[in-house]
Amino acid sequence: MPVVNIALWKGNTTDQRRDLVSELTDTVARIADCPKEAVTVILTEVEKDHWGKGGRLASEL
Repeated sequence: MPVVNIALWKGNTTDQRRDLVSELTDTVARIADCPKEAVTVILTEVEKDHWGKGGRLASEL
């Protein structure tokens, strides 16, 4: 049972999140040779001021 954890910046629409979950599920199921129902995708949306990149907050980039 594959579990995929994705952290991304907050602000995506429901349609974007739905598309991401669908595409990830299809790809993982194909590569892992398992049914789509066995794939779990967890999306964690993070505020840009809680995300560091290159020593700076993403909200400052």
